[in-house]
Amino acid sequence: MYADDIVLLAHTLNGMQKMRNICTEFGIKYDVKFNDTKSVAMRIGPRFTVCCKPLELAGRCLAYSLLIV
Repeated sequence: MYADDIVLLAHTLNGMQKMRNICTEFGIKYDVKFNDTKSVAMRIGPRFTVCCKPLELAGRCLAYSLLIV
């Protein structure tokens, strides 16, 4: 079984990192590989351009993607 697209939503960076840590632990336990080269983080809201701490998935930092409307 494959899951091609997964979306995680959180109100804070800490909450998002906790969810990513759960995904990493799940991947280790069940031999699921996450493609961190295709995974990105997106910030939405009035402070979306403010520099912040990087998010990690499986020990690698994710790039931030900008959504310009």
